[in-house]
Amino acid sequence: MPGKHSGSELVPKHWRWALKLAAYILSLPFLVIWGITKAVRYLHLLQLAVTSSVDCSNCGNPVSLTGNWRCECGFTYSGHLMRPCPVCQRVPRIVRCYRCQATTLLH
Repeated sequence: MPGKHSGSELVPKHWRWALKLAAYILSLPFLVIWGITKAVRYLHLLQLAVTSSVDCSNCGNPVSLTGNWRCECGFTYSGHLMRPCPVCQRVPRIVRCYRCQATTLLH
């Protein structure tokens, strides 16, 4: 029918292109900030993966990241805490201080 338009005919093709370009330009600063934030977090995790200990957030005592660890799945393995579990592939995100029994979140 001449009075009805499909969705693609409501906006001319060159306007659709311009609107997409404007959307990309407006979203670019947010995407850059998001990417920088993810990169900083990733670099911090890489730093944790190569250190042998972290300081307890409660008492300041150094907590070793190497030793025997029990995963949530029940498997016990020897090595660095930031190594994925050989059974379920989870990476622990907390470590317990043996001096004050406080847990420290690794982020």
